[in-house]
Amino acid sequence: MYRTSILSACLLLFLACPVSAAEIYGQLRDSHGKVPAGAQVTASCGGEQITVDSYGRYRITDLPLRTNCELIISYQKLSATPVRIYTSKNRNSANITLKRAGSRLLAIRR
Repeated sequence: MYRTSILSACLLLFLACPVSAAEIYGQLRDSHGKVPAGAQVTASCGGEQITVDSYGRYRITDLPLRTNCELIISYQKLSATPVRIYTSKNRNSANITLKRAGSRLLAIRR
């Protein structure tokens, strides 16, 4: 009986602990300050692929906390250089400028 009570108490404490998840959000612009319409952002550590809105904003949720991630940006059939970000807290900001360099697409964190 005593053992069952302790196990039940431990289980309740475990279930009552808040689950923390991180998110990465920001704004995407091109080198002229315009929104790259149709650009897509993906995080290597999880989440789903997000298309930027009409203001260039994106938000990727349900990512693991305290993890190294890379943001992968696709625009006009090109993939930009990955942008590294560490999810040190629940909300992590990454504003990015896209710049064409010949046939390459560079992603520069602002």
